[in-house]
Amino acid sequence: MVENKGLEEALAERTTKMREEMQGEIQRHAGEAKQWRDKFGQTDTKLRQTYIDRAITDVVMDESSGIHGKALNDILGRAYGVFEVGDDGKLTAKRGDAILYGSDGATPMAPKEWIATLKEDAPYFFKGSNGGGATGSDGKIINGMTTAEIAKLSPEQRLAIANGEYNAR
Repeated sequence: MVENKGLEEALAERTTKMREEMQGEIQRHAGEAKQWRDKFGQTDTKLRQTYIDRAITDVVMDESSGIHGKALNDILGRAYGVFEVGDDGKLTAKRGDAILYGSDGATPMAPKEWIATLKEDAPYFFKGSNGGGATGSDGKIINGMTTAEIAKLSPEQRLAIANGEYNAR
């Protein structure tokens, strides 16, 4: 009202200015709220991943699992796509929205049971057999012949050996 304007004009001008200031404040607070929500989401995701990390690592590092320790990172990568962590910290195995149930058919599949299913999908994660302690042979492998002797035979003779129709001795 400093200028010689009407009361209504001055009031409208002041109201517009206050509205603009308030909208700026609202936008600033909304931006801050979004930043905090994003930060919370990232932290929550990391926390949930640590639950998965711990459960899967415990199973993989157990000697009885038969898994190569070097396979841990690959197995964890697969586990992030299978397990969800509830607000209570419990892991639930899922394929899409469907819960994967364990062998009892009533409880969700546990990490140990899920890792056992990898034997079919990814057998290269598992250690091979060290054998049963057999000492080997005297170098004679088929029909009393060594590999070097078999290599000297004609293709027809080798085929006959494979079919069980040839006896070199």
